[in-house]
Amino acid sequence: MTNNTREKLEKDLCELAATLAWVDPEDVTPDTSLSAIGLDSLGSIELVARVEAHFGFMFPEKNIPILDTVNEIINYAERVVQELSGAASA
Repeated sequence: MTNNTREKLEKDLCELAATLAWVDPEDVTPDTSLSAIGLDSLGSIELVARVEAHFGFMFPEKNIPILDTVNEIINYAERVVQELSGAASA
């Protein structure tokens, strides 16, 4: 993923997290704890769904670690994409 694409995704997810948690968007950064801003599990699921749509795949549900920041969600998605790409080319 290019830096511009990642920055756009981070910005979009931070804005979505702020909206879902009813906080000022300026208070949410890619490293802000989602639980600290009051985002519940349904809000976190919405963020994960956005990342899945962006990357075009679904996270393997049984293996999803606890993801508490926008950066953790994106980093996990990138690892899954790399694993899927590696498995597809093998």
